[in-house]
Amino acid sequence: YWLYDVKITSTQIGIAANFGIVMEILIFFFGNNCIKLFGTFWMLIFAQIAMTVRCWAYVLLPPNPSLVYLIYSIELLKGVAFGFTQIAGVKLASDAAPKGLEATAQALYTSV
Repeated sequence: YWLYDVKITSTQIGIAANFGIVMEILIFFFGNNCIKLFGTFWMLIFAQIAMTVRCWAYVLLPPNPSLVYLIYSIELLKGVAFGFTQIAGVKLASDAAPKGLEATAQALYTSV
């Protein structure tokens, strides 16, 4: 989509992907604080909202290479969605597991 429709360069595509990845890393780093601040329920809600906004932003965004900075901003939402979902999901799996099987539950969640 970015290469053929929006016509941004491969370098700009790589930069856009890194915006999402950097946001994920920041969220993973502050994950414990996020759980304390929002709780797992709200983290999952925020993740779904972020992904919904991201998808609609791409639907509504005109294919114009001069909007590459807007694409970078939109990719931050991918980092929020993925980071929040993974942190909350692993926490929920751990909390639901019987004592001593927390790591197994987390591995099952991750593998699914």
